[in-house]
Amino acid sequence: MPVTYQQLMDLQRPDQEVRYTEKDSILYALSVGTASEGIDESVLPFVYENRPMRTIPSMATVLMRAPVPESGIDFRGLLHGNSA
Repeated sequence: MPVTYQQLMDLQRPDQEVRYTEKDSILYALSVGTASEGIDESVLPFVYENRPMRTIPSMATVLMRAPVPESGIDFRGLLHGNSA
């Protein structure tokens, strides 16, 4: 059975406290390609710790700690988008 957008939006997660450090933010930013074209002033807040730190918003999806069994997503077929 395919998972629908509405199923995912209706999914309730209990409040979960998540902690991350500047190092975690920097490693995530580098892993998704920030500064892959070189370093300029606009990417420094994401990859350099001696500035006011910023985190890439998509890092929240990693912090969610999937898989969520209630989502109905079959993670075995997720890589290629196959349905079982």
